[in-house]
Amino acid sequence: MGIPDRHILDRYLKNTCTEEERKLVDEWYDQLEVDVPDESLISEEDRAAVKAEVWEGVSQGMLPTGRRSVLRRFGWQAAVAAAIFGIVVMSIHWWEHHAHRSPQKAMVAEHWDTVSAKAGKILHLTLDDGTNVWLKAGSTLSYPQKFAANERTVALLNGEAFLEVAKDDKRPFTLTSGECVTRVLGTSFNVRRYQERQDLSVSVITGKVQVATPSGTRRVLTAGSEMVKINAGNYVVKDIPPAAMRGAWKNGQMVFRQQQFSDIAAELEDYYAIKVNFRSEQTAKLRLTGRFSYFQSPDEILRSLCLVNGNVLEQAGNNYTISE
Repeated sequence: MGIPDRHILDRYLKNTCTEEERKLVDEWYDQLEVDVPDESLISEEDRAAVKAEVWEGVSQGMLPTGRRSVLRRFGWQAAVAAAIFGIVVMSIHWWEHHAHRSPQKAMVAEHWDTVSAKAGKILHLTLDDGTNVWLKAGSTLSYPQKFAANERTVALLNGEAFLEVAKDDKRPFTLTSGECVTRVLGTSFNVRRYQERQDLSVSVITGKVQVATPSGTRRVLTAGSEMVKINAGNYVVKDIPPAAMRGAWKNGQMVFRQQQFSDIAAELEDYYAIKVNFRSEQTAKLRLTGRFSYFQSPDEILRSLCLVNGNVLEQAGNNYTISE
């Protein structure tokens, strides 16, 4: 059975379709679960990336409510379905490149969990393979309860995470963070992904990783380097400043080196679930250096930062206003 018309699928998602259209989509969805031939030329890395992106879409509620998760059983055909529903963020080139290949036998996907670190807290968890993950307050991660025999895939849905990946040459580790896919064998690295302000970066502490961007570019990063998104679709690779201390937050340290006051405020907002406003753009652009502890209160940190240039801090509950 062929894929239903895109407009029908769109109406299905918006719950504005007719009963006949709903039946058509339901029948198409159900037939995705049939067994298909074993042979497949799809690489393990591409399959892992698709699975993580599908789960990311499911976690964000982008599938029709009341339907069974496509993650329960899906293979090549279900990946196509996910692409039609708009939850696979990979380039359409992937589909065009693989469309001629034989479908693989549908396989049972892992059971995935989604966890979030509460405001003011750093969450540590150990994955099935022994990989250690630290999630910064306000961050969300999805991961399988048990990794497959040939791959390890997780998805950072939002926020910041530090990972110490357990070495396993037979099972590459894949982390998706929105539009970027990072693959490693065994290393430690820090990933930031804040959707609302287009903040995306990958910083390597030990070992090396490969990062794929939406344009199809693959960059290999070694220890001491990082890739940072500078604007839509554009990335730059640079050395990590020695004093930057990427990932120091997992040990409760907050380190700022000549960062704009507005960027520091944004980090405090994410961590403490507060709101910081500036009365002037000039104040927001001030560059500050400092070291604090996440065990300190946001009030204490902001007051200390304001003292540097004589700024005035006003507080009303969880709302802070900084003026000259």
